[in-house]
Amino acid sequence: MTSVDQQDVIRAEIEAATAEGDVVRRQGEQKSAAARLNALIGRPSLAPLAAPSGFRTVKTISLAQVQALARSANPQLAMAGAQSNSAAQTKSLTDLNYYPDVTLGAKYVQRPGTEDTGEFMLGVKLPLHYEVKDAEQRAAGARLGAAQARNEALRLRIDGQIADAWFGVEALRKVVQIYASRQLPPARSSVDNARNAFQAGSSDISLVFESERRLRAVQLDLLKLKVELQTKYADMERLAGGSL
Repeated sequence: MTSVDQQDVIRAEIEAATAEGDVVRRQGEQKSAAARLNALIGRPSLAPLAAPSGFRTVKTISLAQVQALARSANPQLAMAGAQSNSAAQTKSLTDLNYYPDVTLGAKYVQRPGTEDTGEFMLGVKLPLHYEVKDAEQRAAGARLGAAQARNEALRLRIDGQIADAWFGVEALRKVVQIYASRQLPPARSSVDNARNAFQAGSSDISLVFESERRLRAVQLDLLKLKVELQTKYADMERLAGGSL
């Protein structure tokens, strides 16, 4: 065996050890993620999980559509809207305190030996203590205004969070397409060219290893981008209050 062949063997052994270390690290990350997922759903940390079926399709949807869905389905907005409606009803009831309460009644009376008669009643209760009622009305109006202001502030905040997630999704979608169409194919071609050159004796094995490392780096970057895209899309669905 020549010194060149020995160097190639040494490089191959180093590359194999590096690749094995990467595999062990990825396996550890996978087990850690499975343990965290089991903890979130209340299962033992070592409970088996179903094999991943791949990434969900990220649907194309406009920002306005997501924000409109959030206004009808987001639980925080629903709670704030209910509080605002309750304050509005309380304000309406308080306003009625200024009107007199009118009571109407009728009664049919039968008396032996005489003609039957009817009785009609009209009762009017006039509101007094207007200063107290003015204070109650002002308090109810203030509570209504505060509830409406909180509802509007929450809507604007969630609209902003949705916009942030939506623009993030759109940017990541484009980056994933760039990696898949413009970086991954050349990296694969580089590996093929390096292998062919090594087999033809026109280059050494280090070029093969280097091209394979670049290919793995691109594949890992693409995978991370897809995971980030799914995470950002899930954040947008959470803010919208349901699946898109």
